Amino acid sequence: MKKIVPDPPVPATQPSPNPPPLNVEEQLSQAWDLLRCASATAFECGDGLHGQPRDLAMATSHLIGLAQSVIGQLIDQWPGARL
Repeated sequence: MKKIVPDPPVPATQPSPNPPPLNVEEQLSQAWDLLRCASATAFECGDGLHGQPRDLAMATSHLIGLAQSVIGQLIDQWPGARL
């Protein structure tokens, strides 16, 4: 019996099972990006709501924005910051 689907190509290099740990600046930058996404998600969720559910979603977006500001300030003050 012939095989209908070919085997997928074998990657030239295998990914490292344990990638090197991120330094503190990279971790802060990654956290800032995650908070940016969370803020956008909370804002979009609350945009179509009304009353208290909307207020809660927008408050969540605001709090995430405040946390993002703190991390952004840390990144900006980091010695040799690239951002």
